[in-house]
Amino acid sequence: MRPGDNLTEIATRFHVTVNDLKKWNSLTTNQITVGRKLTVAQISATPATTEPHRVVHQVQKGETLGKIASAYKTTVDNIRSWNTKNDLSVLHPGDQITIFVSDSN
Repeated sequence: MRPGDNLTEIATRFHVTVNDLKKWNSLTTNQITVGRKLTVAQISATPATTEPHRVVHQVQKGETLGKIASAYKTTVDNIRSWNTKNDLSVLHPGDQITIFVSDSN
């Protein structure tokens, strides 16, 4: 851990969820200390052939985070972690959501 790091930024950097980081490191809170080493595991059925790339998805009428996550073969938690500056509690047509995808998806 470096000064200024937090679980949300680390989860986003490694394309995992905050909940997974907490589980893998036996954390009960979001509090972390400088100098602590964290386990970060990426689980994938098939190895990624390339680094994930950023896609900006424009929400269409009737879409939900679940439907969008399924379409991009990711999770709602991942989408939330990649969009921490956006309120995703209610989606509106035209909203833009950042999603990271790899060619193996």
